[in-house]
Amino acid sequence: DWILELNEEKQIKYLICLICKQIANHSLEITCPKHEKMDESTVVGKHCLQQFLDNNDNSCPINRHSGCQYRDNKPLRLQINNLSVTCPRQFQQDLGTTESGEERKTLIRPKCNFKGDMKELIEHLHNSCPLKLFTCWFCSFGCDHSCPKELLEEHLTSQKKYHFDLLVKHVESLQQKIQHSQVCYLCFRFTKITINEYI
Repeated sequence: DWILELNEEKQIKYLICLICKQIANHSLEITCPKHEKMDESTVVGKHCLQQFLDNNDNSCPINRHSGCQYRDNKPLRLQINNLSVTCPRQFQQDLGTTESGEERKTLIRPKCNFKGDMKELIEHLHNSCPLKLFTCWFCSFGCDHSCPKELLEEHLTSQKKYHFDLLVKHVESLQQKIQHSQVCYLCFRFTKITINEYI
């Protein structure tokens, strides 16, 4: 898991959502009296708990009793927000590189050197990560390629013929629609003229 790159498992053990088994996002603590003597963590993410309650008739995720009670746990939330993390996209890229071997080593890929607190991660992923994927400029014509911004120009250059063919298909499709519309219009006019002659 990418969080373990800068944190030890024992550090994050009590920060894990008991529903999704990931770091609890917007952490809540289940406080049902039935679980007071539990030695395990009763931490859940807000979204995970809401989804669980909606899908399970509001029963508690620990042992399915009704009347689940929970509360915000500010110290826990602060601890999660201050976890040191690296970029999960870089972690995934590195994981893919080691798993697929030689093929990936020949590709020049951008790198992300982000190291910061968990609370800074969303901002990083949305606004400054060099590994953020951008869709091809020709996506509305049928190209489903996405890549980091740094590699987009290379894709556009290397796929000129493919993109040109997509544009030609699109123009042909538009021409067919226009011709169909013209035929429909002529049929409508002819029908209207014919009806008017019989009136």
